[in-house]
Amino acid sequence: MKGTFLSNISKQSILFLFLLIIPAVRAVAQAPGRVDFEFIFTGKVTEFDEKKGKDIPVDACVVNLYKGSTLVIPSSTSSNGKFKVVVPHDGDYILQITKPGYITKRIAINTFNVPDDRTGGPFATFEVDIDLFKLFPGLDYSVLNNPVARIIYNPAPAVDDFDYDKIYTAQIQSQLDLLKELARQAREKLRLYQAAIDAADKLFNASNWQGAKDQYNVALGILPNEVYPKDQIAKCDAKMGAVGAEKKKYDDAMAAGNALFDQKKYAEAKSKFQEAQTMRPAELLPPQRIKACDDAIAGAAKEKQYTDAIADADAKFAAKDYVGAKVKYTEASGMKPTEQYPKDKIKACDDALGAAAKEKQYTDAIAAADVKFAAKDYTGARAKYVEASGIKPAEQYPKDKIKACDDLMGAEAKDKQYADAIADADKKFDSKDFTGAKTKYVEA
Repeated sequence: MKGTFLSNISKQSILFLFLLIIPAVRAVAQAPGRVDFEFIFTGKVTEFDEKKGKDIPVDACVVNLYKGSTLVIPSSTSSNGKFKVVVPHDGDYILQITKPGYITKRIAINTFNVPDDRTGGPFATFEVDIDLFKLFPGLDYSVLNNPVARIIYNPAPAVDDFDYDKIYTAQIQSQLDLLKELARQAREKLRLYQAAIDAADKLFNASNWQGAKDQYNVALGILPNEVYPKDQIAKCDAKMGAVGAEKKKYDDAMAAGNALFDQKKYAEAKSKFQEAQTMRPAELLPPQRIKACDDAIAGAAKEKQYTDAIADADAKFAAKDYVGAKVKYTEASGMKPTEQYPKDKIKACDDALGAAAKEKQYTDAIAAADVKFAAKDYTGARAKYVEASGIKPAEQYPKDKIKACDDLMGAEAKDKQYADAIADADKKFDSKDFTGAKTKYVEA
């Protein structure tokens, strides 16, 4: 499209905040008591067409209803510029209307304070005309930071419906005046833009490529994001033959840089992108690719540190140096906190260190027990075997040795009883107490 369009600030109908309000009644079923009502808000978004001299619909506008920072209802304009939003009950909302490259307008809608006996309706449906215009560099758009209107429930008998908040309107009257001035300035910018485009097109059709290019650049200075003058400038360059060699050199440098980047040769790729940037300093892509190279170089260095730390840790782990391995796994985890592998290996080190300590306790207890057993200290040996069995309940060896201790201690007690009985019997025999001696010998 050749031109861009603004809102018509001289409409014949009533202009209010660049919103024309046309009430229309929507029947809502009457219900006793308080009910969860809905408030219908519709509208049409337009922009002023400088060439046609009238408003035209703006399609694909983003029309979103927010409650605080939360998106409640997303919507958009159709090909005829119209939209419809059903505003929920009992809330404080902001309706935001915008489109990329255009200004943004906001309308505050408050659905609180509706009496219980009024919630059953009927309520009037709001139909608004919203005028948007494109963004121009150099203009102050801060007046649009606040809502251009506020809708509230008006309990006055003459209204008893949703209406404009007249207090809010009075408070922002100075801002509304600034908005009118902003629209006037934007209209003037558009007029200058369209004049430059018309002049450029005339020169282009007359094969005056350089003159046309100059005028397209004037238009682009007014609206830098417009595609049409950019496309026409490219056509002018192609016609003048000025673009061929330089473009090929630039494209070759960019292609070489991209190929080197894909090969992970980031330093060499960066050099090629820098070469392309010197050819076209205003181009956005070369600096973006240079940054990508810098990020990749930094990432590769970090990746090497990480892999080196992991390799060192794995080697120490394999050598059962669990303390040293844990230190390196912890270092690697600090470099990449989201990686699970070093976390798992840190736990494995802790488990291995715990198992090693447990194993040492067990072997020390068994060794001490075996020494006592060999010295026939069966009571002391048994205590150590019981300790070892508590450390490793599944091991059979300490269980067997506990039984052996019990058996030997039982045999020793029996031998002592026998020896004591014989000694007593012998003593009685020597004193000619043959009856008593016989009893003890029978006992033995």
